[in-house]
Amino acid sequence: MTSIPPLDPGELYRVLAENAIDAIVTIDESNILLSVNPAGERLFGYSAGELLGGSLMRLMPERYQARHLTGMRQYVATGKRRISWHAVRVSILTREGREVPVEISFGEMMSAGRHIFSAILRDISERVAAETALAASAEQLQNQTVELEQQVEEAQAMSEELEQANEELHETNVALERARQDAEAATVLLRSQEAEYRAFANSMPTLAWIAMPDGWIFWYNDRWYEYTGTAPEEMEGWGWQRVHHPESLPKVLHEWTSSIRTGKPFEMTFPCARLTDRSARFSRVCFLFAMPKTKSFAGSARTRMSPSSMQRGRQPSMPRHARGSCRTSRHSWRERGRSKTSGPRS
Repeated sequence: MTSIPPLDPGELYRVLAENAIDAIVTIDESNILLSVNPAGERLFGYSAGELLGGSLMRLMPERYQARHLTGMRQYVATGKRRISWHAVRVSILTREGREVPVEISFGEMMSAGRHIFSAILRDISERVAAETALAASAEQLQNQTVELEQQVEEAQAMSEELEQANEELHETNVALERARQDAEAATVLLRSQEAEYRAFANSMPTLAWIAMPDGWIFWYNDRWYEYTGTAPEEMEGWGWQRVHHPESLPKVLHEWTSSIRTGKPFEMTFPCARLTDRSARFSRVCFLFAMPKTKSFAGSARTRMSPSSMQRGRQPSMPRHARGSCRTSRHSWRERGRSKTSGPRS
């Protein structure tokens, strides 16, 4: 076996230190820098001549200094390590005052009764930047996950609300359909009852009418139009005045407006014209007034020939000024929009 000549430890350390890509520094127990390799010079930004013999505190951020000094004194005194000596992450301070993250591993030896410490420092700036970016991405992903979960929850809540709204809408549609059917049935019944009522009212031998609470007459039976010889548009509202004799009209108006105001029924007899060929033939009419629970007014009248008409054979024509006055009164009430005041305008 070939014998290997012994190596010079000092020369071996020099070669390794000068060619290492990581910074290597040596200090004593008083934190005095004893050596620094070329990688250390590049890392710190100082030349070896500027660093050797100076304090390590020059390369250490202020926030680490007090803890380091305390830890060094305790270790020299007790020999007990307070932290791990392998791959410790700290930051160093460069000549420009910039902090650089590094990973440090420590070693120790005794020389002439002194503690000598060596440290290998590896620049981990790129690794820290990658970790920071990865952490930011992870945080962003976490935030996006949380937002997505919230959106899913909101979508589920919205879906539940929509489902509930659909159920309520369905119930509303069912209720509306039921109401529509009820309304149609009520309309059919009302029309049937109206038809029956009209048939009944039109078959009456007497004159009949219905008025609003303000006295506006809106319906007469067929017997009225047959008897008076008028048309619906002539009689609407207060148009009935034109078929009354001018002498009895004031009394009729007085009784009619008083009943509208008080709601008390009345019965009276007065001449009522049968208009034919621009003339008026008057007969006596017995008038009956009533106010049903609907608060509309209804009335009926029976006709009979007056004694004077029996003697004369026919009634005198209605004066032209009376007919004109009644028509004017009727038109004025229409223009006023069916005023709620009692009686026509004088």
